[in-house]
Amino acid sequence: MRAIGGPPTKLIEAMGGVPVSMGMPDTYQALQTGVLDGILDNWEAIYSFRHYEVCKYMTMVPFHLVYFTQSFNKAKWESLPDDVKAAFESVSGLEGSKFWGANMFDSAAAAVEGVLKEKGYELTKITPPEQEVNSWREQFGKPLWEQWVKDREAEGHPEARDILNRALELIEKGL
Repeated sequence: MRAIGGPPTKLIEAMGGVPVSMGMPDTYQALQTGVLDGILDNWEAIYSFRHYEVCKYMTMVPFHLVYFTQSFNKAKWESLPDDVKAAFESVSGLEGSKFWGANMFDSAAAAVEGVLKEKGYELTKITPPEQEVNSWREQFGKPLWEQWVKDREAEGHPEARDILNRALELIEKGL
């Protein structure tokens, strides 16, 4: 199973799967030829790389959140005029993330769903009961989160626990 790296890779391992590290441009052929049995990824990637052409069965399950960052080289950022920095900052943060999610990931999910229906492929949507989601969090999520905090703190980031707690708080709010 191809995963996007980082925590999703560790999630596949924790659930008993065999994660495969592979560049996205290679995944279409790997799925087509059976090198990969499946892919754990977001709908935008599945749509953009046309995985729907070689995957006739897809399952939508809330395994993990998609994370995305846009980063600047610190020296470059500091060299920008204040008005340019302000322009970037005005469309970033939580509101920028919501905008990005709605306009990229949500629209891609709808597009994939449309293509699958058009081609007669099967899309299974699973909305597990809250008790099951909580079980997954305890069994698979919590050990990964705790390891992440431990690793970040060992790297000299004492704020790791606060970051995790804030992320979990936002997830609970549906943000």
